[in-house]
Amino acid sequence: MLSITFGVTETMTVVAAKLQRLFEYSCCVLFLRDDEQLSCRFVCGVDAESIKNDPLPFEEKARIWLAHLQRSTVEINPMVNTRTDNRFQSTLMVSLIFKDRLLGVLALYHKERNAYSAEHGSVVESIGPQISAIVANSMLFNQTQYDSLSDPLTGLPNRRAFTRHLKDALHSAKRTQSQLALFVIDLDQFKQINDNYGHLIGDQALCDFGHMLGSIVAPSHFCARYAGDEFILILSNCNTATVQNIYRKVVIGLETLTIKTKLDVRIKLKASTGIAMFPADGNTHEQLFVTADDRMYKNKSKLSPHKKTNYYVIGGNITSRTNIHTHRLKASHRPTLPSPTDVRSTP
Repeated sequence: MLSITFGVTETMTVVAAKLQRLFEYSCCVLFLRDDEQLSCRFVCGVDAESIKNDPLPFEEKARIWLAHLQRSTVEINPMVNTRTDNRFQSTLMVSLIFKDRLLGVLALYHKERNAYSAEHGSVVESIGPQISAIVANSMLFNQTQYDSLSDPLTGLPNRRAFTRHLKDALHSAKRTQSQLALFVIDLDQFKQINDNYGHLIGDQALCDFGHMLGSIVAPSHFCARYAGDEFILILSNCNTATVQNIYRKVVIGLETLTIKTKLDVRIKLKASTGIAMFPADGNTHEQLFVTADDRMYKNKSKLSPHKKTNYYVIGGNITSRTNIHTHRLKASHRPTLPSPTDVRSTP
């Protein structure tokens, strides 16, 4: 059954159920390797929610265990002094190896002492290669899904992900009778950046702008790169105050963002925005997008070198679209820029 492609969560749900038939455990945890770190990717059983909310002690335990033992190893009750020892009294850990690549660690915890024996270790060791192959396949499936739904330049969700999310969010808004806001945001005169400074600088501008937008929305909302220099925000279960607050954050974000070239030239970004609201502006995802897109282009057409602010009406409320000289965003990290031959800044 597990030769069928599943994601990590679906795969491990089945694996955990099969393992429980072989020997009892209180909690099953999968740690997957990301560079030199281990991250908790699946938890089921006792205290699963608390482990998900605070996985660091468990990740530390698995990381220390791997650092002191051979990669292909099964160990019963590894003695590591972390606060996880007070929660569970017995541990059975196995490293997962596939094609000489360390994928991570599978850990089984039990609240009783001496719950695992050498026989349990032999069983886990014998099925370890099968579990490793299954996990590797599920990781590939997840990566393929991620690649198909994300923009390779900015790392944001792409147009396909946006269409899927908007349909789901709109369905939820109809069911709960709540409001939804769709922002369409387009960088002004972006082609001039590519023409004057090159596509690498244009890519940097897209990445920085996308990172700024992603940083101002809550996890319950959605940010995507639609195409070229056009970006999307979807605010679910929102009201007029929320929409205006997010819009102000976009304006402030632009005020704190510039792109610096190798010649120390500072590029001042400008953007135009259109906003559509459900249900006031439409009942389908096509109607909302067309409305927001039209409003964005109308605001862009108002662009004047002598005006810093243009105004437009949304649902009876006046909102401004600002073109302001900007400064560099102090971001904690920046997306890695691919070669301009791999990803172009413009459609």
